[in-house]
Amino acid sequence: MAYAYTALRDRIENELGDSANARWETTDIDDIILKSCSEISELLPYRIRTTLKVEGRYGTATSTLSGSLVDATNAQFVAGDVGKVIKNTTDNTWAIVTACTSTTTVALSKNIMASGESYIICNKHCTNQKQVYIGDYVDFLKISQYDGVRYKGSHRDFKLLDQRRILELTIYFTPPSNKDGQQDEDVEIIFDYPHMVSQLTDFAGAVTTGYAAGIASVGIDGLSGTEVIAEGTFFTINYSTDSSGANLRETYRVAAAVTLSGGATTAMTFKPGLECAILDNYIVNFKDSTLEQDIEDLFIELVIANCLSQRAPVEINAIATGRGDPVTQFYQMGQDRRKAVMRRIENKAGYIVIPRHTRY
Repeated sequence: MAYAYTALRDRIENELGDSANARWETTDIDDIILKSCSEISELLPYRIRTTLKVEGRYGTATSTLSGSLVDATNAQFVAGDVGKVIKNTTDNTWAIVTACTSTTTVALSKNIMASGESYIICNKHCTNQKQVYIGDYVDFLKISQYDGVRYKGSHRDFKLLDQRRILELTIYFTPPSNKDGQQDEDVEIIFDYPHMVSQLTDFAGAVTTGYAAGIASVGIDGLSGTEVIAEGTFFTINYSTDSSGANLRETYRVAAAVTLSGGATTAMTFKPGLECAILDNYIVNFKDSTLEQDIEDLFIELVIANCLSQRAPVEINAIATGRGDPVTQFYQMGQDRRKAVMRRIENKAGYIVIPRHTRY
């Protein structure tokens, strides 16, 4: 089981022989913990799996309605289509869905469709049906080209576009459509994120009211005092008012730090938006630490090495006391431990199974 933040810091202080904080103040160690989280994440990141959907629907307008698309044949429109892109493939024009009037009709941002003209539907901000929008997944480090994307049961090559807001599958076919009896298909994506260790003392709260799918800000209560939920904190939501319920599939990430009042807040913002509607008092579970035990041990050793190395400049004034050269001593100890732990981290990160990718 991962250490709570204060226990983690206490162990580091004990390993340094400085439990009284004579050399390293707690704020110094906190800063080095944060920097070391970023450093270890470059090789051993925290990985979150999510599922998005490619869009494959197409059709032909069955009548003309100004500022709208009408397709009575397929009757395939849903409320979730708002924000998606309609491409008129007859004359190569584009518009955004602004409202879903019914299963046969959607309102558009521009008047581009007339009876008999063909169209395809693309995901939000996308320009073809091989793309998914990932702009709601902020601040991720990378998506691995080895095993980061799966589609139709196979690992897939991909490219990131539009400042990493769009992921495009490198495939040589068009995703299945409504004509095949299937409106969309899952794309599994593994995002690599920086590690974090939360400084909260309570990790289970509850939403203060019900919220609709897509909402990205909720009220939370049931936590402690005036603690801070840090930006980047991960959490899941139980589809239940007690811990017996199953978690929603999505893992969420706090978008901006929020200070609690009486263990509650009226507005905790996060990304991505809710995958489905939730009810009052559904349980929210915050991640205490993303460090699994084997990685946590390496992380602690890395923090200790960085503490020793960064202490060296502070010891410059001690040279005149005749105690030798503490600058060199601290720096050398830190660098020796750092080299040793980085080899272990690199070795652990090196065990990567490279799957065979397919484009067909």
